[in-house]
Amino acid sequence: MDRDPYQAPQSVVEDATDRVGAPLFRINAIGLATVLGSVLAGGWLIAMNYAALGRPAQALKAKVLSVLSLFALMALSMVLPEQVPRVAVIVPQVFGLIYLARSLQGKAIAERIAAGRPMRSNWLAAGIALLFLVIVLALNVALVVGGIYLSGSGVDGGGL
Repeated sequence: MDRDPYQAPQSVVEDATDRVGAPLFRINAIGLATVLGSVLAGGWLIAMNYAALGRPAQALKAKVLSVLSLFALMALSMVLPEQVPRVAVIVPQVFGLIYLARSLQGKAIAERIAAGRPMRSNWLAAGIALLFLVIVLALNVALVVGGIYLSGSGVDGGGL
């Protein structure tokens, strides 16, 4: 018998961050996505970072909260008076999401950068943001057309 039955099993010990080596988006990429594609795009990048960090529950939470935030901001912009500039809605969401990303993921992002690990491209963030911009614009058009249809004040087109 050349094996000791009382010996502890041998296993490879590795750092948890090495198992999840997918690149992350930088904080400035999240800010860029928020500027170009709304809070939905910025929140989605935060969710993608959570997924890359191996935290799917937080990724799902970030996605749900970004969708809810988008609807809340859309509702807010509908009830704001005309005199309030739209930038008063855009600027706080950008700075808020940058602050949120920095407080939630800043340490993990900084550790990856310090370790020389690859990061996701800002161009990818811009592309994702533009995709979300198209989605948000389509949603806004659908809401406006639906509102016109439901209010009965649409163009009747009967003069032809």
